[in-house]
This record gives sequence, structure tokens and C-alpha cells, in this order.
Amino acid sequence: FSRNLTAVTVGFAVYLNNLPTANAFMLGSFASSGGFQWFSVNINTVGGIQTYTETWNGGTFIEESGPVITPGGWYFVEMQVVHDAVVGSYIIKVNNKTILSKTNVDTVPSSAQFIIDSAGSAVIDIKAPFYIDDIYCTNSSNSVNTGFLGDVRVYTLPPHGDTLSAGWT
Repeated sequence: FSRNLTAVTVGFAVYLNNLPTANAFMLGSFASSGGFQWFSVNINTVGGIQTYTETWNGGTFIEESGPVITPGGWYFVEMQVVHDAVVGSYIIKVNNKTILSKTNVDTVPSSAQFIIDSAGSAVIDIKAPFYIDDIYCTNSSNSVNTGFLGDVRVYTLPPHGDTLSAGWT
């Protein structure tokens, strides 16, 4: 995704067997094309959601919620970041409820590209299993599906015939 896009939204289902015991579990991050994590969303040790900028550089804490995630259940998490160095913003939802949101945040990385770096990675101090499912990503460059889609299911559609464009079910 180019940083010229207005907004990028990522959604996915997540299941954690345990909460992290000492550090945060990174739900997802947005990064520069050089791989420097610029904005990240984490689960803390009590099940709250945390946001950071400049994650690659030790991180600048922005804010956190109270507990919203408990072990042993599926949650649908959605993260939307509007790219701007002065009036950037983000909205974090869990099960279609806004948990955190903020405006006037520098959400633009220092390079020319802004990419989805990860979803459910950088696991520190968490015991397996954890699962990620039903991932979607939208951006503001289209006229449809440009924002939050809600709790969606992503199905694999394998071909049922040996054809180029037909035979998909």
C-alpha cells in the first residue's frame, strides 16, 4: 500500500489459549517498506489493547484499554489507520465494538511505502496455541469495501475443474 492512501483497515479472528505473562502480544503492525514497524496494536498481560508508534525504535506508548480479551475464546479484531503525519488517526475494534480511537497522531512512516507488516506475530511470553483466521484487508482506493467489514468468514474456493477462469465454486 502506498502511503498516499487515506486509510487501511485489517480485520481477523484471533484465539489465545493464554494471555502474555510479561510482555505484550502483538496483534498486528503497520510498517515502512524497510520493515520498520511504525504503528502496532498489542494485547497486554490483563487482556487490554495497547497502541504504540515507532515500535521498531523501542516504541512510544499511546494508550491502552481495560481488559477486553480473555483466554479460550475467539475475538474478531479490526484495526484502521488513517495515514497522516499531523492528523493521522486510528480505530481499534473488538467484536464490532470500538475499544480505542485517537486522532491527530503521526501515522506516516519515514519511507515512501506503508505496508501491513503482520497479524498475530512477535509472540513474547505467550503459551501456544494461538490462532489467526478470517483475515481481510481493505483500503480507501476503491468505491466498495473501503473500511470496516465486521466479523466476516473467509472461505477457500478451490477449483473443481482444470480451467483458466471457470470451474471455481
